[in-house]
Amino acid sequence: PPIREIMYCRHSNGQVKPNSPCACKLPNPGLAFSAALKYGVDLRTSIMIGCSKDDELFALRTGVSQYIDKEVAFQTKLLEGIVDCFKV
Repeated sequence: PPIREIMYCRHSNGQVKPNSPCACKLPNPGLAFSAALKYGVDLRTSIMIGCSKDDELFALRTGVSQYIDKEVAFQTKLLEGIVDCFKV
């Protein structure tokens, strides 16, 4: 399916606040829960591709079925042809 929306924490005003209590700022799962509700996504059958400990914790908190490290995803060509913007 196409990317329908890019969601981000709007409460931080673009500033990094590592200890923010905001429910939608990584590694908290608020944005994932909002997107799942809005688009009818079953997080239990979804995967998370990430590159940090916060991403792993986010995956655990959302209850996704699998977490895959970004480098592993590229090495195994899991993302081939899906989204080139992940290559940052």
